[in-house]
Amino acid sequence: MTDVDERLRALGLALPVASTPPGAFCGAIRFGNTVTVSGQVPLRDGAVLMTGHLGAGMSLDQGREAARWALLNALAQLSAAAGGLDHVAGFIRLAGYVAATSDFTQYGSRADGQSLQSAGYDC
Repeated sequence: MTDVDERLRALGLALPVASTPPGAFCGAIRFGNTVTVSGQVPLRDGAVLMTGHLGAGMSLDQGREAARWALLNALAQLSAAAGGLDHVAGFIRLAGYVAATSDFTQYGSRADGQSLQSAGYDC
């Protein structure tokens, strides 16, 4: 078990198996020492965990959980492409997209579920 795996386990988290993308693209691609991960959705056990819009039938806690699973799936893709997360020195960019109603204002709170700190990385 790697240091990253241990840190994730201490948080009650584990990486899922990197999924196969549903289209003609790669889940992650490595070029030299850089890995680019494609957009990830909240998959759990191969199925989309939830759909909808924050503020319209989806709670902030559900949004955080969806973000957490999207991040875990992104980390699984990264791990597969890098040969393990212990080979990852840092991150260049993490983008989080939120589907929400026009009156939703708590974007930062939703993104907390996708924070790299939740995966054991320092920002």
